[in-house]
Amino acid sequence: MHERQQTRGSFTNFAGAGIMAWSLLAIAPAATAFAQPAAAAESAPPEAPPPLPPAAAEGAGTPPPPAMPAPAPGLVPPPTVSVPAPIPIGGVPKGPVPPASAPAMPNIDFGGRLRTAFRFQGSSDPKKLNDVNQTLSAELYASGQITPMWRWLVVLTTNDAGGAAGQTSTIPVSVLDAVAGFTPIPEFQIYAGRLLVMADRYSPSGPWGLDEWFYPGLFPGAPPALPKSGPSGRDYGVAAWGAPLGGHMKYYLGAYQLQDPTLSPLISGRLQVSLLSPEPNWFHRTTYYGERDLISIGVGGQFQKNGSVMTVPPAMMGMMPPAAMLDDYREVNADLIVEKRMGDAGAISLEGAYYNFHGLYQPWKWSMVAAIAYNSPILSGIGRLRPSFRFQQAQARQVTADGASLDPTRVYDAQLTYSVMHWFAHVVVNFRHYDVTYASASAPAPAAAPSAIGGNMIVLGVQLWDP
Repeated sequence: MHERQQTRGSFTNFAGAGIMAWSLLAIAPAATAFAQPAAAAESAPPEAPPPLPPAAAEGAGTPPPPAMPAPAPGLVPPPTVSVPAPIPIGGVPKGPVPPASAPAMPNIDFGGRLRTAFRFQGSSDPKKLNDVNQTLSAELYASGQITPMWRWLVVLTTNDAGGAAGQTSTIPVSVLDAVAGFTPIPEFQIYAGRLLVMADRYSPSGPWGLDEWFYPGLFPGAPPALPKSGPSGRDYGVAAWGAPLGGHMKYYLGAYQLQDPTLSPLISGRLQVSLLSPEPNWFHRTTYYGERDLISIGVGGQFQKNGSVMTVPPAMMGMMPPAAMLDDYREVNADLIVEKRMGDAGAISLEGAYYNFHGLYQPWKWSMVAAIAYNSPILSGIGRLRPSFRFQQAQARQVTADGASLDPTRVYDAQLTYSVMHWFAHVVVNFRHYDVTYASASAPAPAAAPSAIGGNMIVLGVQLWDP
């Protein structure tokens, strides 16, 4: 259920399998209880036979053959142990190591991942690069299968800690996901609890499966230009989803914000077609780093009655706050992902998405994302290099007093990724420039368009993830 099911082979299994294999040979018959053959692995050489007795001296009679002890009952020769082939730097496990027997139920799987980065940007003048701050995000997750039809997932997160003026070194921890899953068949499953609000391509990917370091639609000093959700893209709710045609088609349809009975449910859904390669899981990636050819086309939408809410100022002491003005909220989006391998020349990735927001008090009218990336072939002893460029633009809903639109918000990201093991281990250097023009749709129209807030930033980050 959790994200690493997209590639189930554990890095620990592959990294330590060589040591474990030769240790098992030394344990002789007891090795049969632990040996696990690995797919596409070379077999260890068989144990050498015992040395022959020395030849008799010339002229001497033929000595009687030595008596051989009878084999102990029940003992069998130790089996050969397969040793997984090493994973080259820049590659990923091609698949899970098959277990010696099917996993028992109930079972549990767990792991962790973290991202940390140094950001260089001026605190008083964001266009300069004369200050440094550090950010950290870490997660611990566990999932399990109770029966073939019932699963669960729990994720704890630090969210994004650090990186802002006045923050302390304390790192709060909270529940990110808490999901109960009913999974009768791949074509129809139901998840309920605190879970992702599925509407666009980026939601099932999250920041961990993206190409660029920054999640799209998040601009400094402005609300997100993204489909509606709670913190970290999650909310209380229930979703039906499935992956027909072996994962070449996938759908999500859910009702969210069910924790508050005074709110109308947020209805959110997505339909996706993945050509050339399937994407059958609840989570997927935005890029596969040249491991597959893919054309993915998706459309999504949301609706909530009275879901566009006017932001009201806090009430003065001793007075009741004014009632918030309401309007229906609607959102539609579409996206396209193209990834093409070019033989020994590497791979290229193209990415695009468009969002349109409706509701009198929604902060944005529309937004868009466009990106291109090149994935180098594996460079011997180095890994893969992946230069990428992304452009984002968004239009605020607010207008000036004379009805003129504000200047659009624009964000540029140029990044170089050093891929040790794709999403599971990589280092990035990112340069970001932004010009954000925003005014709240809940406030009176300004007499003149506000000036854009511009900034530059350099980020040096690392991501590590148990595969």
